[in-house]
Order: sequence, then C-alpha cells, then structure tokens
Amino acid sequence: MKEQISYYENDVERRKKLKMFEERLEILEALLWAVKHFNQIMFLTTTAENVADAKKQLEDKYRFNKMQAEMIVNMRISRFTKETMEDLEKEVEECQNKVDFYKQLISKSEL
Repeated sequence: MKEQISYYENDVERRKKLKMFEERLEILEALLWAVKHFNQIMFLTTTAENVADAKKQLEDKYRFNKMQAEMIVNMRISRFTKETMEDLEKEVEECQNKVDFYKQLISKSEL
C-alpha cells in the first residue's frame, strides 16, 4: 500500500513539474519570438489604440495565448538585446530538455 501511495505521489509530482515546465516553455518561446521580431512588435504596439488592443492583436495576428501576449506587451525595451536573445535561447533549450525528461518519465511509469 505504501508503495502505491509513493508511486502515485511521485506520478502526481512529475505531472505537476511537467505542466510547470511546459507553461514556462510556452512563455519563453513567445518572448524569444518577440525579441527576434522586434520591429513587428514595435510597430504593433505603437499603432495599437491601447495595451488591450496590442494584446488582442498579438493573440489574433500571431496566435499567442493571453499569457504570452501579456508577457510580450510587458517586456521592457532593454530586454530586446542580443544577450537577452541568447539567454532566452539557452533557457528554452533547458526547459525543453526538462519537458522531454518528464514526459519520458511519465510514459515509462504508465507501462
């Protein structure tokens, strides 16, 4: 019985971590895209009526979800640097590795 509980707790914890890393990866990918497409983001935000309109345009035109659009609109200009892009690329890779790891762990535990 203790083993079953421990297994269940581990599985629940793995799924929580997987979800957390998947959500973080989703945000990182959006931020990285924004940094790489700085001119498009600047044009969109400077021509938008307001912040809500900018978010809506990001969602409609580029298919970002609400959280991604929020994070992009809230980026500071200082974040649009080569260093930031490199940092984001590195974090995306690390996060993707963690997502893959937890997916693999979960799929093995389901066998």
